[in-house]
Amino acid sequence: MYNIITAEILKLKGSKMLWMVAFISFIPAPIKLIQHFIGKGPGTADWNSFISTGQELAVFGMLTSIILVSCFIFTMEYQYNTVSYIFTAPVSKVKMLAAKILALLLIITFSYLVSGISNIIFGYAVIREMIPFKTAYLYFQATVGSILIYFSLTALIAAINIAFKRLAISVTLLMGYLMLFFPFHLKGNVLINPFMIPTVVASKIFGSTGYIFKDYYKDITVNYMEIAGLLTVIFIIPFITSMLYYKKSDVF
Repeated sequence: MYNIITAEILKLKGSKMLWMVAFISFIPAPIKLIQHFIGKGPGTADWNSFISTGQELAVFGMLTSIILVSCFIFTMEYQYNTVSYIFTAPVSKVKMLAAKILALLLIITFSYLVSGISNIIFGYAVIREMIPFKTAYLYFQATVGSILIYFSLTALIAAINIAFKRLAISVTLLMGYLMLFFPFHLKGNVLINPFMIPTVVASKIFGSTGYIFKDYYKDITVNYMEIAGLLTVIFIIPFITSMLYYKKSDVF
């Protein structure tokens, strides 16, 4: 399984997708730095507002990169007609599916690691003091929560890619759903758009005060048990479906 994960990461690196993820994850903090110095003098911001608004600025970029990378991992073998080599390789196809999903977890974690480093560096350039422990702890909670939530969506994204087998179709469907249902999550229907759950949860962790959509988020009640239940179902059902599809060609 380790070799499969490594191969997927190397494919992403070779296609420049990994560098795209790094750039998209890194850039929101410098943008916040520029906005700060254009709008007001240095030293007047605080860590809580810098981190929280930076996260919201990053969410669409990160979502886009996660969706693109996910679609790339699961559709390129169909696009380039190399799937026959994969399905005849002496490797368990269930392990192959699990390895691809674990590779996505590594990419998501890498994305948030780059974002965290960028936020710390440029946040210090704006605020001129070290991040307080309390804010760092809140940031850690929001980051871990976001990684786990996005990871729980990878099986659904994988199932869509396996079903349609075309990068353009999968990306269009996923981004279309994200945009179409985006307004509904602002009206208190958090679960209707799972892609935005990390932002809502993070806004609650930070108290909603530093978010662009704070007027929408402040009255939302987050039921963590409902969210956990939904995300578990979203992960398990598509994973089993994809596993059965892969298993049909698995003779090992």
